[in-house]
Amino acid sequence: MIFSADFLHGIWLKQAQLSSLSNREWEALVLLLRSEMLLARFAYWYEDESEGFPAFVQAHLGNAKTLATRQAKQVEIEARMLVPLCSQFSQHILFLKGAAYTLLGGQLAKGRVYSDIDILVDKDALLSIEKRLGFKGWIAKPVNNYDEAYYRKWMHEIPPLIHSNRGTVLDIHHNIVPPVSGKAPPSAILTEHTMQSQGGFETLSPAALVLHSSVHLFFNEDQDKGYRDLIDIWLLIQRFDSQEFWTELVRLTDCVGFKTDVILALYFVSQFFDVGVPKALQPNTLPKAKWWLLKKIYSKTVLPSHPYMQCKYQGIAITLAWARGHWCKMPIPILLYHFLVKGSRKFIEKLFGDHVFKNSQSGS
Repeated sequence: MIFSADFLHGIWLKQAQLSSLSNREWEALVLLLRSEMLLARFAYWYEDESEGFPAFVQAHLGNAKTLATRQAKQVEIEARMLVPLCSQFSQHILFLKGAAYTLLGGQLAKGRVYSDIDILVDKDALLSIEKRLGFKGWIAKPVNNYDEAYYRKWMHEIPPLIHSNRGTVLDIHHNIVPPVSGKAPPSAILTEHTMQSQGGFETLSPAALVLHSSVHLFFNEDQDKGYRDLIDIWLLIQRFDSQEFWTELVRLTDCVGFKTDVILALYFVSQFFDVGVPKALQPNTLPKAKWWLLKKIYSKTVLPSHPYMQCKYQGIAITLAWARGHWCKMPIPILLYHFLVKGSRKFIEKLFGDHVFKNSQSGS
């Protein structure tokens, strides 16, 4: 069974004819949604209608909701422990992406599952925070010595931390894009665009959340779970839609850049879910040739990459997006050096084993 993009969009618009699906089609849909981390979101979306679904589908949806509920509780537990630990060293502890959506609650949070918790802190507080968290059971995920240096020197985050008892993964950011790209905005600008959740946790403002989600999706080389990110952006717009929101988003893109990434995100959200977008953030503000190429590439990559999804030439588009993402993140000399080192290391590992470059200090 292969699903079309229109059918997938119709699910969220409540226009898909789910009652006509056979058991095999339901099985395929469950697998597709689970692979995109959207099964729990779907379970809440159709909570009132799910009694008419096949029994095995109801079981899967119930399990997905149970997992999502546990993760939401875990996010709040971790947040309540992290803030006191980090606030000793950083003026701001901003929760990003999935953790932010969960803490903000409402429809935005329902069924939003995550693989890690992302926070943004002051850059000069990173080492102090890392040491402090180390005393509380947070240890670095094993990486080799080159990747360790890659994170520390060029990236906008340190290597991921994992709690030794709870297994929670934590990504600590000091910016939203790698400083080596030359496009990282001053952190002071980001901390000017914040808000608090009902629980008192600090997140980026609605406009900044949309900008960051757009950057995370299109500035990177990997669009994995991109469709889920588009749904996040759609729900953010639904919740915070106002003249003030759009004015702030336009000003923010004018100030920090990433207008192309935001336009891409808003274009696909508007096409898939029928959202109105102000003229200042529409594709006609970009050069025609550039927009034609970006649209061709990302119209494929934002859809799920799955055997049950119909999307011709997606492999080619994913490769082109991968190339553009690396181009965005690094200047060419550093990019070439990075590829040379990573390529040569992989070759040596294939010859002699992956233990050759293991970082003994990481406990691996």
